[in-house]
Amino acid sequence: MLGLFKKNPVKLVEGDARFKDYKPGVQNRLRGISKQIEGNALDLMLPVRVALGRAETLSANPKDPVLKDMTAEQVLHCKMVADLRKMRFGPELIDIAIKHKASIAAHKKPGAHGYFHPRYSMVAYNPRELPSPKDVNWHDMPYDHSETYADMMVTIYEEFTHLAQFREWGIFVPNYFMRCRPIDEQLWNIMLEVHAKIIVCMAYLQFYGQHKVERLDNSLLMQSHYKPILKKVEDIYRMYGYKAVDRDAKLLAPAMEAFFKDARAVDCYLEQSIAFMKQAKADGTISTDRYVKAFGTLPGVDGNMLEGRHENIYTLITMMPQDSRLGEFFQRHFLN
Repeated sequence: MLGLFKKNPVKLVEGDARFKDYKPGVQNRLRGISKQIEGNALDLMLPVRVALGRAETLSANPKDPVLKDMTAEQVLHCKMVADLRKMRFGPELIDIAIKHKASIAAHKKPGAHGYFHPRYSMVAYNPRELPSPKDVNWHDMPYDHSETYADMMVTIYEEFTHLAQFREWGIFVPNYFMRCRPIDEQLWNIMLEVHAKIIVCMAYLQFYGQHKVERLDNSLLMQSHYKPILKKVEDIYRMYGYKAVDRDAKLLAPAMEAFFKDARAVDCYLEQSIAFMKQAKADGTISTDRYVKAFGTLPGVDGNMLEGRHENIYTLITMMPQDSRLGEFFQRHFLN
């Protein structure tokens, strides 16, 4: 019932006194983003370049007048971008976002942690914890606030990684570069997600070490789609050490395989896979070499974690447990 009284987000941005100062093309972009995030883009969005610049300004002088020009959400964007830059791979992800004129936004969609929107080159997350702008400590380290903030950092880190997968690394969903069979559409999409999560888990563990993981309780990293990856990356680091892994990505292959062996993790993507199946138009096969090249490499890590390990990439599907609904679907429809 309350939804009936929600103001149209496009009307909100059009009614903002600042809206008329923008050129028609920018106005259309602001309308589109406002519709996507379900709120006024002028209050809830910042270009990544601007967010980083303001964070650096406020780090030098927390009372700089620029603070008065931002909403609480925009202050949070600045803090999160600054924190992301301190993490492993973070500087590269931020540089990619700035290079491609990406934006960061707060969205108001219920039940969604975050997403990357290719059309608008935008990463969005649900700000479940907002700071009082005057109380932000610009020198605090990432994650050292609360588990809620840590979860928002996990979300935004993954979405920046998806942006890099699309804009810089060229490995986003295959229908952006070719038509392919539904099995490849699905497997590629799932591997894209696992690839991003391995990067997130590496960054988290390299920043804090295993001792932080032991104190996680209801964290996003402990939910089904993350947990097997995090635990396996943690095991790998404990066994070989950070430097050894950076010299040999093959050591991380079990982290990707751990996801496919976990029924609860795989089934997190059941509904998403069904939706893809409905729109997929069957065509060519994607070669194993293409999967290996796309998802075996990690930024700043030598080697390839899939090379020489899977002569046929569909062996990943055979790893899915029989009690996985998605695994059973794949194995019954595509592998028999």
